[in-house]
Amino acid sequence: MGNSEKTLFFLDNNEITESDYELYNQSKSEKFVIITTSKTEEFGVKEVIYAYSSEVGYIEYGEKNNIHLKEQLAFEKHMIEYAEKSGAIAEYEKTGVVSEAYLDYEKKYYEKVSGKSTKAYLFMLNREHNMGGGNFPMGETFAVMPPTWNNEVSCIKNIGLLGVVTIFDKWFYRDRIATMQFIEFQQRDLYYGANNTTSSIIKAW
Repeated sequence: MGNSEKTLFFLDNNEITESDYELYNQSKSEKFVIITTSKTEEFGVKEVIYAYSSEVGYIEYGEKNNIHLKEQLAFEKHMIEYAEKSGAIAEYEKTGVVSEAYLDYEKKYYEKVSGKSTKAYLFMLNREHNMGGGNFPMGETFAVMPPTWNNEVSCIKNIGLLGVVTIFDKWFYRDRIATMQFIEFQQRDLYYGANNTTSSIIKAW
């Protein structure tokens, strides 16, 4: 559970209850969720969660807010297909090691679709809420989490003015949990099925 007094929930842009959102999480095999910050803190509302029943609303949110969610969905699908066909998933499940061939392909493909080369880290991942516990810097992508970090992320901090990350429940960008939108060096604790569940993560461009 999260801090419900500070969170509003919407499904297809219609306000719903926290219980309705939990039902959405339980019933949807593929989730289209954006977690963002309220433009005002009126009535103590600091966080807003937008859920969509299909990728259409998710993509439209991205278009309205200048986030390339349509392109990111295409990147996710491409990398999942590549990881499956190349044997990268099977190899990782057997050995616990991501092949250099996969990492090299992903880096080059990310640079191609994003139009930029990889940069220094822009996010800090934390093991506990409120930036507690150990932390680890993140750059553009983790197809799998660093050693000891699988299902360990409880808080994410944006190092910069703007930033968007998407977290996934399985390795290689499978089972999307939520897309998180940050502003102004913001940190966010993970709740609502997102705490201690991250197995891969990607930064939007």
